[in-house]
Amino acid sequence: MRRLNGIWIAAMAVMLGFTPASAGEVVPWLVPSKPAAKPTPKHAVSHTARTGSAARAHVAATVPATPGPGAVWANLVAGNARFVAGKPQPRPLLSQRQTLVAGQHPRTIVLTCSDSRVPPEQVFDQSLGDVFVVRTAGQVVDAVATGSIEYAVERLHVGLIVVLGHEQCGTVTAALSGEPMPTPSLSALMGHIRPGIEKACANAVGEERLRCAIEANVNESAAQLVAASPVLRERLEQGNLLIVRALYPLGSGRVMELDREGVARTALTAHRVPAPAAPEAPVPVAAAVPATTAPAATAAPAVSIVPAPAPAVQANPASPIVVLDAAPPRSLPALAPTAPAIAASASPVAWEGQLRYRYEFRSTLDYRLPGAFKRPAPQSLGEAGDASIMRTRFGANLRLAQNVKGFFSMQDARTMGAEGSPRGTLANVDLFLAYVDLDSVNAWPVSVRTGRQVLAYGDGRLVSGADWGNSGWGYDGVRVRYAPKAWQIDAFSTWISEGRVEGQDRLFAGLDALWHGPRGVDLEAYHFRRSFGDTGWVAEGGRRGMLYDGTTGGRVRVLRGRLDTKLESAVQIGHRAGDDVRAWFGAARATLELPGAWKPRALGEFAIGSGDRDPADGKYQRFDPMYWGFHNYQGSLDVVSISNVKDWSGGLALQPRKGWSVTSEYHTFSLVEARDAWSDAAGTTLRRDASGAAGADLGRELDLVVKWDARSRVTVLGGYSRFWRGLYVERTGGGNDIDWGFLQMAVAF
Repeated sequence: MRRLNGIWIAAMAVMLGFTPASAGEVVPWLVPSKPAAKPTPKHAVSHTARTGSAARAHVAATVPATPGPGAVWANLVAGNARFVAGKPQPRPLLSQRQTLVAGQHPRTIVLTCSDSRVPPEQVFDQSLGDVFVVRTAGQVVDAVATGSIEYAVERLHVGLIVVLGHEQCGTVTAALSGEPMPTPSLSALMGHIRPGIEKACANAVGEERLRCAIEANVNESAAQLVAASPVLRERLEQGNLLIVRALYPLGSGRVMELDREGVARTALTAHRVPAPAAPEAPVPVAAAVPATTAPAATAAPAVSIVPAPAPAVQANPASPIVVLDAAPPRSLPALAPTAPAIAASASPVAWEGQLRYRYEFRSTLDYRLPGAFKRPAPQSLGEAGDASIMRTRFGANLRLAQNVKGFFSMQDARTMGAEGSPRGTLANVDLFLAYVDLDSVNAWPVSVRTGRQVLAYGDGRLVSGADWGNSGWGYDGVRVRYAPKAWQIDAFSTWISEGRVEGQDRLFAGLDALWHGPRGVDLEAYHFRRSFGDTGWVAEGGRRGMLYDGTTGGRVRVLRGRLDTKLESAVQIGHRAGDDVRAWFGAARATLELPGAWKPRALGEFAIGSGDRDPADGKYQRFDPMYWGFHNYQGSLDVVSISNVKDWSGGLALQPRKGWSVTSEYHTFSLVEARDAWSDAAGTTLRRDASGAAGADLGRELDLVVKWDARSRVTVLGGYSRFWRGLYVERTGGGNDIDWGFLQMAVAF
């Protein structure tokens, strides 16, 4: 009779929907409207456990197994779609609240920001008991957050962790600004965030810099969580944990997945967390939640009976007695406030690095005529070439003391094969960055950075890190930042090079003030000063001398809805080897977001830099970008600079799918002064027609760039450009059109 009872229970399980799933299929979660009229007596559990298949059938009918992490994430995505549409599911909260008194069985962990606009339960349309939420400002991972998540993974057997950042995060914005904090606790909070975002977004500017920082902070939080917890690393290695990195836009509300880590298995795995109750309470069969079953070809897992602790467990559908797993569950030690894994997260050193490789091909290397402007005479005007370059950076963020942190990075930059042997020396290794930050000086919003550092101001047209180049650009000196509320005011003084003879140093200093105004308005004003005491500069009459000049300018950015407008201009005044310097430049750029599934954006820009009207009047009127080598401002080919050039451009940017972006731009170049020289982005003079008879038509350029964020730390970049020569090229010695292509991969570690 008892054997027949087991068969009857198995049949009931099949009728309730507990059928074996095919490979990868997830059985739907069934929630019955009311419990069965006749509960199964408690003694039937222990007896059927000894009867083989009948025991498994009974367990299937009584154990609320946790669905696979992939299925749980799919459920969250569907819930977010309901939230976006404004159609949340109705829920009987009163009865759910009473049911959850016996214990909790959340399906997911959400680590997110404390921002009041980002409630995870509403964002994913979940109910009471569905989500285990850990919230800190900027979703910072500290010992408490790590321990909380480890508790949910170990004790509550949650297999999915969602690290959720959000747009317009105030904590990340404050960390990105570098503004000193008024209290040690706030300074410690900024110290968790700043190193990662400053490294990842060193060369981003404007709105892209904040967007980059928010995504980088999500990735950094997920990485720190795994690094700090051996429990999570073990689950990932076993394939029992899925970590999803996601971003929540405040406006649309539609959560965007950035990346994921781990394997979402759908094998049958049910776990239990007992709750205290009376010893003789029955187990209602019909109230069980169906499990995610294993594929039909998979052998049935072993059954292990977990004895109920004292006091006995209540027979409750939310607290099953039998546990199915591939192995018996291991006993869990009591959680200590400072476990070794948690203590490890407070390490004062965080190592990081980047490996970048790029291959380039160019059909015409140079528009300089052979034998002119330092180009070797034996070279051909139509000479083509390619290059393979690699850059390796390895460094660490250092927590030196309270409100004191540091960073250093070593760099190896080389052209592949140039050494002729894999047994090359370390001659190409250099100190790329090395600085110390002192925050909250005298509890004021003041910070001091000393050492080799990257400076970036304006839209990056005049001062930036020039990261496209294989070596980059760092500045040795001191930067003082005063950042009260919406302001960021920087004063810096750096050495570009230090001569062995007094008076031959090259000094670069400046002052920059940025104000973040209301309603998407940013105002910036700057003054940069060069004092180059060496005699490496040539006047119009041919004499050599020193350079002392100042560049004063400003930038305005207005963001209104879908339209982003930027205006920047500057003037240069000073002396260059005895000549008076009087030059200027200006740029206007607009980006308009268009409707469409691929998130199209229309781009338009006009940029102009003054030229020298009379190369022999003792007045230098050609605008000097100060530090050459900035990429992609006047086309990806870098065959044109802002000096003595007018550049009209327009383009379109698309995001055809997550992690992919495609940008195309078309440029028309012409000289401002036909008698002045034509220079490329590296500052090299390509050609000059002192008579002006060749005209001003330089040519046109088409650029196509594709970016793929293959993984959270892997970025692939590829592009093609073509330059069609203009009449100026034909009339000054000729030359071919240029075809250029590149493929680059960067891996951060």
